[in-house]
Amino acid sequence: LLKIAMACNKAAPSTMGTLISGGIMQIAKATKGKTELTEEDLAGLPMLFAEGIMARGKAQRGDKTILDALIPMAEAVKEKFAETGDIGAAYAAGAIAAEAGAEATKGMLAKIGRAKWIGERAQENMDAGAALCAIIAKNIL
Repeated sequence: LLKIAMACNKAAPSTMGTLISGGIMQIAKATKGKTELTEEDLAGLPMLFAEGIMARGKAQRGDKTILDALIPMAEAVKEKFAETGDIGAAYAAGAIAAEAGAEATKGMLAKIGRAKWIGERAQENMDAGAALCAIIAKNIL
């Protein structure tokens, strides 16, 4: 996973590439030494990924970033898995939460990142990172 994070950072030397790399690195640190991941481990991956992005980018939920979709996804995956023990159902719930979180960025004023430069002109648009998260979430399983 650390090699994947470094390769991602090299292949996508943008802000988003750096953030994605930070998320992957956080997962790598948390799973170091494991040769297999349990379904419980899988249910915790979205939050680890979000924590890595927050540490690297200094953003929080509500800043109109990928985190506005990723954190609700992570919470939904964890909650649904705890309720059902079904990783497929957990990630399906996560996809719904990610999409709702991405939609909720419409109308927000960006507090960080490139969209902040644009200010009110981008306020009515969905955050691109949140939209990306929702698309990926729908296609995980």
